Amino acid sequence: MLSGGALSAGAMILTGITKEISSLEKVMTLVVFPLFLFSGTFFPVSLYPDLLRPVVQATPLFHSASLLRALTTGEVGMQTLWHVAYLIVMLGVAGAVSIRLMRRRLIS
Repeated sequence: MLSGGALSAGAMILTGITKEISSLEKVMTLVVFPLFLFSGTFFPVSLYPDLLRPVVQATPLFHSASLLRALTTGEVGMQTLWHVAYLIVMLGVAGAVSIRLMRRRLIS
């Protein structure tokens, strides 16, 4: 639920800043597909170049995949708490921003 909330709050930000519904499909394709591809789900992050690795580790889908991997393999440790904290902060910040953007868009 935490992963879904954090990722959907980020998607709502995209919805709030998109001018037309027809351009939302393009924005989602340009953002979600690379996010999914470079999340560490298919390939270990250690295989990525050194310049790309910090970018990958800053994405919420990387933290979601790492958290779920740790929970399913039983390798829960202090790094797992970092993933949880990141997703909680992402949910809070992105949720607040998306609420503000959607209020502005729907009420104004």
